[in-house]
Amino acid sequence: MDYEKAYKEALERAEKAMRGSDVTNNDAILFIFPELEESEDERIRKEIVDYLKDFIPHNDLDLVRKSKVWIEWLEKQGEQKPIESDWVDLGLPSGTLWKSSNETNPKFYTYVEAIEKFGDQLPTKEQWEELKNNCQWAWADNGYKVTGPNGNSIFLPAAGYRFLNGDVVRSETYGSYWASNPSNSTDAWSFDFKRLGVGIYSYDRCLGQSVRLVNSTSKQH
Repeated sequence: MDYEKAYKEALERAEKAMRGSDVTNNDAILFIFPELEESEDERIRKEIVDYLKDFIPHNDLDLVRKSKVWIEWLEKQGEQKPIESDWVDLGLPSGTLWKSSNETNPKFYTYVEAIEKFGDQLPTKEQWEELKNNCQWAWADNGYKVTGPNGNSIFLPAAGYRFLNGDVVRSETYGSYWASNPSNSTDAWSFDFKRLGVGIYSYDRCLGQSVRLVNSTSKQH
């Protein structure tokens, strides 16, 4: 989500509401920031609360009353909604954060597609090796639950892989995830697993494979 854009648009909606919109109570909140129920971004919620508090003219009693309802609703959302992140700190030595889910639009990428779209967010061979060597791996629900040294975990589904002709094979039994490193002029490294184990292998770059991203800059030791 582009939070800067969302916040700017939210302020524009807030200003429109303050200029005489007949929207009231909870409807007003959804009008000002319709993505709020899906968004876990605490900063935006607080900024909107602060904006409403600062904007309201104290001599407009009707507007003050309405704004108090909006602010109370927003603050209640902050109390009830857990703040979640797309990135999971597994307690790895490098401090690398792993995304909590696969990229799904589309479900499979060729190596070149993955490199062009995700760049340095695609894990390196070394980052996959770190994940393999420092975490506990437990097969569950057609994939692996990967638990880091600090007890946090991610889930890697066994989505299979896609041939050049579009056929998807070994779904729910085999996982195949691109690393960013080429292994030779035509192949690239891939992190692969099945129920019996995990490993790193070299595959043709034209195969369609799963993508799980990393964030190496959010936390460094």
